Amino acid sequence: MQRIDVLKKLKLAHDEYFKLLLSTYPTKQPITEHSGFGDPRACELATEAQACLIALGSSAQNRMIRLGFDLLYPYNNIVDQYNWRSKIIADNISFTTFASIAIRIDSEIDIIEKLISMEQSENYDTIPESLFTQSKSRYTRTPSPDLDLDINRPPPSSDGSPDLIKEDADAEAINQIRKLEQKSNILSNLATVATSIKTLFL
Repeated sequence: MQRIDVLKKLKLAHDEYFKLLLSTYPTKQPITEHSGFGDPRACELATEAQACLIALGSSAQNRMIRLGFDLLYPYNNIVDQYNWRSKIIADNISFTTFASIAIRIDSEIDIIEKLISMEQSENYDTIPESLFTQSKSRYTRTPSPDLDLDINRPPPSSDGSPDLIKEDADAEAINQIRKLEQKSNILSNLATVATSIKTLFL
């Protein structure tokens, strides 16, 4: 399968997953004993997105993981989905982090699409992973200074776990996007992910 075809599949899965996450996010609904169970379709879409990212190669993987792909797509089965949703509920984690990551991933997909349209896709594989990307580290908690940590030990990776998420790193930006969307159609030409943000506050 050509890279552009894989990219289209990723974009479709990404848009559908984000819409589904918006409508079923655990803390947006009354909490019940069944709140840990999400829509099984989310697992299918997450699996599709993960498979597409693998197919796109190491450069896309490194850049999107840096953006927080593993935080947005941390599961591909109902067991991990249940654990993830339960943790979101227990810690009352805001949706704004996931909205921000989704928008940045959407923009990264657009970059790849544009390079393919310019017949320059091979250049994508040579760019540094930090170029034009915002590290997911902005969402993660830093260890307490009074913890006894081995200074030679590398910092732990979030690996998709919400345990290290620092809430609301981009809350102000998301809130302003929502207000802007309500006042005009300025986002109408942007990706589905961005325009879906307005439903966060309905």
